[in-house]
Amino acid sequence: MRLKVFPLDLGEIELDNSFVTWQTNCGKVDWYPTTAWLITGAAKPILVDSSFRNIEDAKRLQGLVCRRSGQQSLEYQLGRHGLRPADIGYLIHTHIH
Repeated sequence: MRLKVFPLDLGEIELDNSFVTWQTNCGKVDWYPTTAWLITGAAKPILVDSSFRNIEDAKRLQGLVCRRSGQQSLEYQLGRHGLRPADIGYLIHTHIH
């Protein structure tokens, strides 16, 4: 079995720099990518992490400021690899918010 790993660009999140690099540039805010990983070559495609569900829920449930273009949607990103969300056989979350 030969596995291939592809990054999926699923949007961006606005964060204080000190959240990303401990105690560095406190108070300076920047945009950071939210990346998922598609693994192909297994019996079924694997998705590692899945980013935020939608901008509204990220704000309402987590207080996060996010943005996502149409080309950063999960559907679009998977479509670049000939897949749909229903084709994903396994979802691995490496962390929980």
